[in-house]
Order: sequence, then C-alpha cells, then structure tokens
Amino acid sequence: MLILEEKLHKTNKNRIAWNKGKTKEEFPQLSNSGAKKGNIPWMAGKHHSQKSRDKMSESHKGQITWMKGKHHTEKANEKNRLAHLGKHFSPQTEFKKGMIPWHRGRKGVYSEQILEAMSNFCKERFKDKRNHPSWKGGITPLEKEIRNSNRYNQWRSDIFKKDNYTCQDCGIRSGNGKAVILNAHHNIKPFAFIFQSNDIKNIEDALNCDEFWDLNNGLTLCEDCHNLTKLGVNTLEKN
Repeated sequence: MLILEEKLHKTNKNRIAWNKGKTKEEFPQLSNSGAKKGNIPWMAGKHHSQKSRDKMSESHKGQITWMKGKHHTEKANEKNRLAHLGKHFSPQTEFKKGMIPWHRGRKGVYSEQILEAMSNFCKERFKDKRNHPSWKGGITPLEKEIRNSNRYNQWRSDIFKKDNYTCQDCGIRSGNGKAVILNAHHNIKPFAFIFQSNDIKNIEDALNCDEFWDLNNGLTLCEDCHNLTKLGVNTLEKN
C-alpha cells in the first residue's frame, strides 16, 4: 500500500491541476459543483454498518497523518488568526452573557475510569514539561509567589468591591444562603501576557509592574465563568 502511494506521489508531483488559474467566468461548471443550500446529503439519516466501520478502521491502521511532526509558521498562524478575528460562525448557538454553563453544578461528568485514562495519557505524553502546550518557561513558582503577595490580595479585594461582588459574566453573587466562589480575572491583558511582555524575572519586578495592578484590567468572575476563560472561551468579548 505504501509503495503504491509513493509511486502515485512521484507520478503526480510535477503535474499541474487542470483548473489552476481558471475562473468561474471561464468555467461556469466550477460554481455549479459541490453541495447547495437546501440539498439533502446522500448519507443523511444513513449509517455505516459495523462491518463497514471495521473495514475502514483496518484500512487506516498504520497511516501517519500528513501534519504529524509539522508546525505552522508564525506567518501562517498570524494569517489564520486575522482571518477568524471578530467572526461569529454561529450567533444562534454561541455562548452569550447570562447563559448558564452546561457543566455548572454537575459532578461526575466523566467516569472515574475515563478520568484515570486521561490522566495517564497526559502523564506519559508530557513527561518533559517543556513539551506541554501551556509551558511558559517554568514561571509557576514565581506566579504563585505573586498571587500569594499582599499586593495581589489587595488588588483582588479592590476588584471585588469595584464589581459589587458580582460575576460580570452571568450576574451571579452570594446571597440567600448560597455562597459563590469569586475570582479576580485579568481581562484585557491576561496574567501570562503581562508576565512575559514585561519580562518579569522576580517578585520585585512584578510588584513594580503597573500593568499587574491596573484595576481597569481586572474583572470579577464566578469560578465557572473563570474556568471558561482558561478553556479559551472569552464570553464577554462575544457580547
């Protein structure tokens, strides 16, 4: 199979696609191809049989994805970022202010067996911490020192007072016998961005960095809404 694929690759390597450089005006059939709005896909409501799924699975075993080990260039990443900037792909279904996160109050979303499997997978894959996508050069001990400092505690308290001890995303707050855990969030400029852009090396650098303690950059969020920001879902920017 691999030998055949190599031969096909060598054969087609220098070939030029028949439609390269062609426009829809020159070839109207180009615009008529593909799925159209209102058309029903031929597989709609159908399912592959178990035998068919097993056959497809067997045929893909041993194949290596074409992107394995490769990375986009900085130029490509920036181009991709700008292409998606400010776009709303699904305004009807995207998370909006006031919505309740699907996992709020839920426990045991994943079984103990699945959690253990995920934990073991991550431990094996990221034995070297530097390979983890969240690695920022080993700043965790200093980050904890900053968050445990008196100035950070004062900044946190000032943010809560400014926002009247209310989550600025979903509007929840403590009361009527219900306690809500609140977090102070660096909103416009994230904590890690400030850390890296100001080249913070020690606690003195952090204490003297005005961006860390800017009240206009702080926001009160409940624990659930704050966790969404860690997953890359900034709900406030969508409103």
